[in-house]
Amino acid sequence: MSTPLKDAQDVRFYCPVCHGQVNPDSPEPVDSLHCEACGQTLWFVQRPMNEAWMVVAPVTELINEGDTVKQVGEVLSAAGDRRRLIVDLSRLRFLPNSVIKVLLALQRRLRTLEGSLMICGLHPANYHALRRARLTTVLNICDDPEVLLDC
Repeated sequence: MSTPLKDAQDVRFYCPVCHGQVNPDSPEPVDSLHCEACGQTLWFVQRPMNEAWMVVAPVTELINEGDTVKQVGEVLSAAGDRRRLIVDLSRLRFLPNSVIKVLLALQRRLRTLEGSLMICGLHPANYHALRRARLTTVLNICDDPEVLLDC
């Protein structure tokens, strides 16, 4: 379906807590990615993009079904006053219900703040699962993430 945004060598990702630089492609086990600066366990990292933040979720195992409100709050807190968010799901081969629940809650919250959420990088199987669940009409899914580079 969608392809991820290209990660140029000069692209940097940051801890959503201390804003220290992190490497989401670290050799650490996927369920224990930590920020080297503050020690925070990371379930997502951020990347500034003009007026938007791209949120990347490299660790799905840490997204707990019962923590949706907390996780949406963490993303919004990391975004600061920015209300246009891009979620790059290209690192996720499997899209668990807990991630879908966070995406729907995040989109609902952003709409109340007059913001927007764009999803890119969906693997074909994940896109088809969302389509079967009729969520492709609810979520904003970008087929051509290169367009987003000018956000």
